[in-house]
Amino acid sequence: MVSGFGVLFVMVLALVVVAVVWQWRRRAEVLRQRAALAAAAGWAFVPSDPSLVDSWRCDPFGTGRGRKAENCVSGTYRGVPFTAFEYRYFTESSSTDGQGNRTTSRQNHRFDVAVLRLRANVPDLDLRPEGALTRLTGVFGGNDVDLEWEAFNRAYRLTCADRKFAFDTFSARTMEMLVARGQVRFCFTGGDVLLFRKSTGNDPTIWGPGDPTTAVDQSTAPLDVALTVLRGIPAFVWQDRGGLPPTLAQAQW
Repeated sequence: MVSGFGVLFVMVLALVVVAVVWQWRRRAEVLRQRAALAAAAGWAFVPSDPSLVDSWRCDPFGTGRGRKAENCVSGTYRGVPFTAFEYRYFTESSSTDGQGNRTTSRQNHRFDVAVLRLRANVPDLDLRPEGALTRLTGVFGGNDVDLEWEAFNRAYRLTCADRKFAFDTFSARTMEMLVARGQVRFCFTGGDVLLFRKSTGNDPTIWGPGDPTTAVDQSTAPLDVALTVLRGIPAFVWQDRGGLPPTLAQAQW
């Protein structure tokens, strides 16, 4: 006779197997749909690309273990080269109870990432929504830049070693646009523009590009927000840095 505990164990095991199979099928369907969307737009798709894991020096890269770039899409959007992918890694933490028993827990982290591959001659710059953590880190100094509109300074924390470049990049019109959009995470890193958000990993859409038939300055798609920022940078800024990057010369904005 099977004990009640044995029955319970078998039921729990069966539920775990069902959950694993469902998750596997769901991820396979996400991959299939994303590949189809990329093909329809004329973009390339690969299930994973290890070269993307260490390509940029900014959040969310460079921390954790098991780092992977998955569901990777690349091509051109409004005439500008771009890459979009899911980035994931895990972190581990340990704790010890009163009896000296040590427990290790793992936390998974997943992000949607979109990058405009500019290779522009610009300094690294980071713009993130203002919050409790950013206010705390700001107390301890750094390269924080306060611009001339207080509403923007309250909404965002901007860091850049080149203060003049930061002031030139974020004109009054650009600041107004970003405050209206809200919660944009934007950075120049290694001459590229990178945006990201936390992700569940179960969205088959390609995060980053929008509808190219919509005017770029009317779109809320992440890459369109980035292109609107780029379009607002004065010509003299690019001239001082060797001219407009060739990757932007054919931009359709």
